Amino acid sequence: MLQYVNCFSCISAKKRDSIVIHFDQNEPLASPGAKGENVPERTHNIASIIMDRECAEALVNVLGQMLSGSLPPLEEK
Repeated sequence: MLQYVNCFSCISAKKRDSIVIHFDQNEPLASPGAKGENVPERTHNIASIIMDRECAEALVNVLGQMLSGSLPPLEEK
């Protein structure tokens, strides 16, 4: 199942040999029609992953290629 996320945070181990990434979703708590820029939010953790340095570097590489257009987009089934 796919989950929507609109924010993330990450941290690396002291040796920089692994990282943790938390994917979250921020939900506004204001009632419909509320005005103002300071709308309170609630953050829901959607997924957290731990990966070693090699996997993280591969992920960075693939994401960069996808966003630059170097890789073709996935075809929908």
